[in-house]
Amino acid sequence: MYGKTLKQLNTKFLVRKYFLSNISYEKICNQNEFSYFRLQLNPNLNYLIKNKKFFLLVNKGSVLINKKNHIDSFKEILFCEGFLSLKCIEKTELYIFFFKSVSNIKIK
Repeated sequence: MYGKTLKQLNTKFLVRKYFLSNISYEKICNQNEFSYFRLQLNPNLNYLIKNKKFFLLVNKGSVLINKKNHIDSFKEILFCEGFLSLKCIEKTELYIFFFKSVSNIKIK
């Protein structure tokens, strides 16, 4: 990568897993211009993501977004401007991408 030294490229980082009630997530990357998380959500529960301006990819499982859009795994990537309401139909793994530095996901 441009601007990185060989020492920086050969560095290994362990991804820390965070546990909240009915949610587990991992902060995979947090740079100044990019952040990237993986979330694992339990079925038959409602979630509210309070972050703004992010991309969402459902890797495994199935969710109902804002009570009307049904998304299955790898069907599409969504861009979300504001708050997002999710209802998990089955155990779901999803990825969230930000084009800025985000240290925590605001999720209930």
